[in-house]
Amino acid sequence: KVGQTYGASISLAQSLMPNIEPGSNGTTTLTITNEGNGPDTLRISSSSPPSGWSVRLDASTVSVDSKHGSEKSSDVSVTIDVPINALATEEIDLTFTVLPSSGGAAYDEVVLRITVKAVHAMDAEATATDQTGRSGTEVRFPITIENQGNVKDSFRCSVMQQTASPAWGVHYEDSNGVQFVDIEMNARSTVEVFLVVSVDGEEELAYTRITSRITNRGDSSTGDENDDG
Repeated sequence: KVGQTYGASISLAQSLMPNIEPGSNGTTTLTITNEGNGPDTLRISSSSPPSGWSVRLDASTVSVDSKHGSEKSSDVSVTIDVPINALATEEIDLTFTVLPSSGGAAYDEVVLRITVKAVHAMDAEATATDQTGRSGTEVRFPITIENQGNVKDSFRCSVMQQTASPAWGVHYEDSNGVQFVDIEMNARSTVEVFLVVSVDGEEELAYTRITSRITNRGDSSTGDENDDG
């Protein structure tokens, strides 16, 4: 009488699941193969994901024929859920293991790596759009910029149009009074900057109307998503 031997191997359809968008999921397939000489029931387990992430297996055990049979392998679908607040810099490794159904040492394991897609988003708001100043002085217009994306980005502030001719002097400053054109912002951060206008008009009631544009240089889309100007 021949005794039964035990063993199994596990493999992944893909070892890397790249650029999964925050708030969505990715799916791949595990293949479990019996290396024993008799039919067996095998258990599949996963390492624990970071907080907010989740792993779903469509089956935690599989029944397979012996390594000599045509039904020696079975597929298990794996779904990885990525949290909505995941950063583009996040990269995690999950270990999947095949074990005896009744417990004991693992037969084999495989590692799946998941990376997060970079998402660009922003909002900008000017809280004071109409100010008065004496000739020869400067007026500061506060502008709040919010990087709503999950990746560090560079934002450019520029004046697109001005009605005064000759144009009044303009530049941008950060909260420390340092002039800039581009400003870097971490993911999901907010910063207040200032459009500084030199009141160069000499006549009473002289004025200029300025169009200021805030551009996310890392984003190829130039549309104003909420149409707020």
